[in-house]
Amino acid sequence: MNKVIYLDVETSGTDPARHSVVQVAWITEIDDEVWSENSLLVQPPLDAEIDPAAMAVHGITQADLNERGVSVSRAVEAMKADWDQVIDKWDRRDKAVLCAYNLRFDFEFLKAAFEHAGDRYLGSWIQFGRWLDPLYLASFAQYTGVMARTMDLKLTTIAEELGIPADYAHDALADIRMTRRVLRELRVRFATQGDDRDD
Repeated sequence: MNKVIYLDVETSGTDPARHSVVQVAWITEIDDEVWSENSLLVQPPLDAEIDPAAMAVHGITQADLNERGVSVSRAVEAMKADWDQVIDKWDRRDKAVLCAYNLRFDFEFLKAAFEHAGDRYLGSWIQFGRWLDPLYLASFAQYTGVMARTMDLKLTTIAEELGIPADYAHDALADIRMTRRVLRELRVRFATQGDDRDD
């Protein structure tokens, strides 16, 4: 079975060594079908820095976090509990591919969250190195003529160019749904281009 974990985080800043996740969303997909969909607000640890400019981007407030936020450790446990149902962490062949838009950013914050929770075994669920990042696929699609060039490579810009509504940027769950749709549309376009060349 093909297993993909789509991930998006909103954060209190840009440096995973100093800042924290404040929202994490993930979609677990098995053989192209959504198996689970989750989103959590996350209360940053007391020693995490809060950058007001970063918080203004996604609009999550301290009041939101106080009311509905869970600890980083509880968020990590929720992810692991979800993935444990479909991934055998003891089987090296049974791992998910991680997909995120601008994946390195999300991955570094995910890894920092796991380490904060005392778990250094993120690779029990995710196969490191087998990444799917629609940001780079979109750049390649433009290079090869599969899609038109855009002014920038922001998720919303690429989504709109592909005919995908992009109304709810900077909410982690909305962004990850958009990312999944972008990836699926790019896959269709690459496949169609291949079919055209065979004619």
